[in-house]
Amino acid sequence: MILVDIAMALVVVAVSSAIVVAIVGRDAYAAGGWPTAVVVFGMFFLVVWAGGIWLTPLGPDLFGRAAAWVPFIIVGFFGALFVTAVSPLRRPQTAHAIDEQAQAKEVARTTVIVIASVATLIALVGLLMHYIAMAPLKW
Repeated sequence: MILVDIAMALVVVAVSSAIVVAIVGRDAYAAGGWPTAVVVFGMFFLVVWAGGIWLTPLGPDLFGRAAAWVPFIIVGFFGALFVTAVSPLRRPQTAHAIDEQAQAKEVARTTVIVIASVATLIALVGLLMHYIAMAPLKW
């Protein structure tokens, strides 16, 4: 049961991440490198997994169970929109815009870190609550 949920979340996150990288571009993540990509992928995975198991099951059964794959895709779509919205894009800049961007960049970075941390924490708590509450029914 848990393995099917994990597999569905991994597939949705992998496809969504590929689409986000195609839209934003690989150069946008060059400054952060692999550690940033792994952290973003991990947070995105937890949010998709938690959202997929908590939304009402929709769509045809997958592997003979009622928890279908549509909720995972819905959460993955909105998660990809969020990741794309907060991703750094390369734009031509003037000297004045560079100064303003340096000030705004720190505020934006802190805001994104706080939002991502809260979303990850909520996803972890939601996952634990779901599997603890449903444990007697599924075992």
